[in-house]
Amino acid sequence: MLTTSRRSRLRSAALAALAAQSGAGAFELVVVTDDDDPITPRELTVASKASDVTIYRRSDWTCLAEKRNAACRLAQGRWITFWDDDDWSSPWRLMMLGRMAACGYQIIGNSSILWHELVGPTRATIRYVSPSPTYVVGGTLAFLKDLWHEVEFTDRKGDEGWWTIDQLKAGARLGITNEPYVAMIHGDNAVNQQSFRVNPTTHEVHDGAEYTWLGARATAVEVMGQAALERFEAAIR
Repeated sequence: MLTTSRRSRLRSAALAALAAQSGAGAFELVVVTDDDDPITPRELTVASKASDVTIYRRSDWTCLAEKRNAACRLAQGRWITFWDDDDWSSPWRLMMLGRMAACGYQIIGNSSILWHELVGPTRATIRYVSPSPTYVVGGTLAFLKDLWHEVEFTDRKGDEGWWTIDQLKAGARLGITNEPYVAMIHGDNAVNQQSFRVNPTTHEVHDGAEYTWLGARATAVEVMGQAALERFEAAIR
């Protein structure tokens, strides 16, 4: 889990989705964050389902790639997956990763996710579908730690995507999963900081052909469940 400062409440909502994982087997949680970002007792309680919890803080991070590499270095498992501190994952995400890993894949992730606006007048839920069959959305990326040992992450825009493409060129096997994943837009994102440009009459999304309007808040509730969405909504109030 790669975190930014002052996101304790959003992080708690993301950790609740981790605690809700079903049939996942044993997993560890590595939290890499900043010195001025204390982990609250509530967060640790939510994270208690993990077999081991490691929290690593520093004040001199220069880029997100440094946090990624630190998390990978600290992780003890054979497999690593990112768990963004402001997104929701389905309760079967880790179980599905385990099943796909058993099939011989070396990199696993989603090429399609949902974005949901926690703020803004429309509260739109938007589907993103990658135009590339070899692109994995960063927050869903899972991979063998041995691959990271060969090539670490670097400071470049869309690094998870480029890292994945480089690994595939080197012969890594990619498995695409479609477990529901909802990325939240709350105004303080690393990417997609603004609400989508949606025509209120036709619901056409003007941010690119890869984005499609699915509905408003009710659509997110249908995917996530009422309680899960309310945790994220409460986090920004």
